[in-house]
Amino acid sequence: MLTRLRSLGVAATLALALFGALVPRAAYPQATQLPNGEQCFQATTGVNGFVGTLGTITGGTGGTAGTYGGVALTGGSGTGATANITVSGGAVTGVSILNPGINYLVSDTLSAASGNIGNVTGFSVPVASIAINSAVAGGTVGMYLPGTLTPAQTWQNAAETILNSDPVPLDSNGCAIIYGVGNYRQILSDSLGNTVWDRLTSTPSGLPYWAGIANGTANAITLTNAPVQDGQITQFIAAASNTGATTINGIPVVKNFTTGAAALTGGEIQNNTLTQVSYSAAFAEYFMIAPIEPVGVGSQVTIASASTVDLGTAPGHLVNITGTSSITSFGSSASTTQPIYYVVFGGAPTVVYNATSMITPTGGNLTPSLGANALLQYLGAGNWKILAYNPSSSGAGVAAMPPPQGRLTLTTATPVQVANVSAASTVYYTPDVGNQVPQWNGGSFASSTCAENSNVLANSATGSAGPAAAVANAVYDLFVWYNSGICTLTRGPLWSQASGVSISIATPAVITWNGHGLVAGQPIIFSTTGTLPTGLTAGTVYYVIAAGLATNTFEISTSVGGAAVNTTGSQTGVQSAISGSYAGRGTGAGTTQLTRVNGFLVNQFAITNGPQAGYGLYVGTIMTDASAATVTFAPNPAAANGGPTTGSGGGNLGAWIGLWNEYNRVMVSASEQDNTASWSYSAATWRPSDNSNSNRINYVVGFADDEITSRFVDVVRVTGTIVAATGIGVNSITAPNGGNGGFSIATSANTVSSPLMAEYTGPSTTGRNYLQAMENAVTGTVPFIGLLSSVAQVHQLSAQLMY
Repeated sequence: MLTRLRSLGVAATLALALFGALVPRAAYPQATQLPNGEQCFQATTGVNGFVGTLGTITGGTGGTAGTYGGVALTGGSGTGATANITVSGGAVTGVSILNPGINYLVSDTLSAASGNIGNVTGFSVPVASIAINSAVAGGTVGMYLPGTLTPAQTWQNAAETILNSDPVPLDSNGCAIIYGVGNYRQILSDSLGNTVWDRLTSTPSGLPYWAGIANGTANAITLTNAPVQDGQITQFIAAASNTGATTINGIPVVKNFTTGAAALTGGEIQNNTLTQVSYSAAFAEYFMIAPIEPVGVGSQVTIASASTVDLGTAPGHLVNITGTSSITSFGSSASTTQPIYYVVFGGAPTVVYNATSMITPTGGNLTPSLGANALLQYLGAGNWKILAYNPSSSGAGVAAMPPPQGRLTLTTATPVQVANVSAASTVYYTPDVGNQVPQWNGGSFASSTCAENSNVLANSATGSAGPAAAVANAVYDLFVWYNSGICTLTRGPLWSQASGVSISIATPAVITWNGHGLVAGQPIIFSTTGTLPTGLTAGTVYYVIAAGLATNTFEISTSVGGAAVNTTGSQTGVQSAISGSYAGRGTGAGTTQLTRVNGFLVNQFAITNGPQAGYGLYVGTIMTDASAATVTFAPNPAAANGGPTTGSGGGNLGAWIGLWNEYNRVMVSASEQDNTASWSYSAATWRPSDNSNSNRINYVVGFADDEITSRFVDVVRVTGTIVAATGIGVNSITAPNGGNGGFSIATSANTVSSPLMAEYTGPSTTGRNYLQAMENAVTGTVPFIGLLSSVAQVHQLSAQLMY
């Protein structure tokens, strides 16, 4: 029963659908008061009555996806049934009864007007069961002044000209239509005069219905018992900020512009804030209760580039255009009374000049880059003029905001790494000086909150890794981005270089890559237009080995330092290789190439399982360990014969600093020590100190922004006329870069120990690097000392680095 009452002196409706319900161990149903009406109770007896359950849906075809609210159902023997209808994939997939109507029969076939359900044709659904208020059919409902049995007037019509009798008789479905105003004592009786309930009821107060804290997701909100009544205001606390078009219990939410209502675009509903909406039965939509947004001040909307980008379809006049498709028209649906649009380019499309319909400031095509922006005027008849154009991002929403406030680290909740960590399998981005990170929204940066995030090196899924699992001996960039509004840390592709190669069919296989510049341990992946020789698999990670390594050729293994791979059989097509690079990110799609937007470095190309082009904020770089896909921070490993015993998480390669931060860098003092008692060297040729590559400090640099200071101190024992020298090699074991420390002395004593010291100060170098302690026996046989008298550590290479 649909009952219409009046609130604050104005006629309004109150749904008093008094549907009787049969319940075990009770003679009559119990009622529960709800906002704007009363709980409907129904029995499952009877043969003619309300729509109960529905059968299998025949979905039809050709429809537009969406949820269509309050749709009138057609067909069958009854009247008045309405439903919310969901269309997906062109067909009706869901029917939720709102008003069950009256006088329906089982096996009635229901449908709906095609125009009311997104133009679906061929939709139908049978009535599987009906419900009748048998418990109250033929009964009465008395309406009295509260606390008395004095009858209170109610009416049969909204104009309040036809009075109801008292008590009001219920029809064969247990229904009556009652208009009224104010508060009532309501006594419901069955056909035998038994009281079903005696309670207070009232017309809607006009006050908002409080729905509490929302559930669901940011863009698909669910509210408990939210009324779907024309004009009813509902208020709730949002549990998340919306990021685009939004629904409440499947019903679309719209906002008001001076040009009319439009779907939400994101940001209109904010987390932990009070939100109010009002339901419109005419449009089957919730309208946000907020000031009208005038054109040009509305929220930014994103439109993909295409031959025609119809700006007139945007609810506001701030538009972000993504993609790379050329644009020849901005459409003809805009208004000449409000003709100005501000466009930012979240992609890089070409805007094609036309002397009439696309007038540009340059008189030619425009090729905006990421972040470029323009001011457009609609001239009418599909013609546009670009009044101002900024080809760079310098004007695209530049605003004072803090830089990223976190740091890469290997220990959770520890932004500045202090303790050594070997072979970490997870990298964290942790708040340091704050928790704000600039977020690119397609047209500008906005500062957003970012809690600690992790990147699992063995994974490749969205949100916990990157395009592929990390491999050993490789360099990677890391990016912070907002995945559906959630701050996320993602790894980019490994730094790489690519080339065509030739592969021998031999034992072992020899790969020819002219001037490859590779060193032992670097990863390499092969691809082909045909087939690879037997023994090699496209896409598998192999590693360069020391054996056979020459300027233009090398051999490979399935593991770092492992046995060489042999090839047999035959091969076809063109063979190519991508090798992990220690010095460069690579260029083009599929690489981790960076570009600078508004002063921030972002990914120039989309990252698989990660951000689209331009949406990932670069925060730093890592290098994986020499023989494992893990990361180590060990700037001061323990001394040992021939060099440190820890540092690389899988290889005795010296001190190891495997991560570098683009922001909030701090200084670290690194060192390595050799506690070999002594060794002799007699060649006037530079070599690693103690002939050990472990006497080095390994580190990675994302960008060469800092200066490095290093010192190497060693001691020699004078046994005659000798000349010795020490040096510091930067990425070299054949010649020092640092100032040589040396001496020349003539004596026959065997008791004189003299120190040697070399220093190096210079700019850092992008990529994976090392500082190598070096020595040279210029004249004579030089006894070098590592540990003096077993107590004094005299051999030490140290450096001050930023990471």
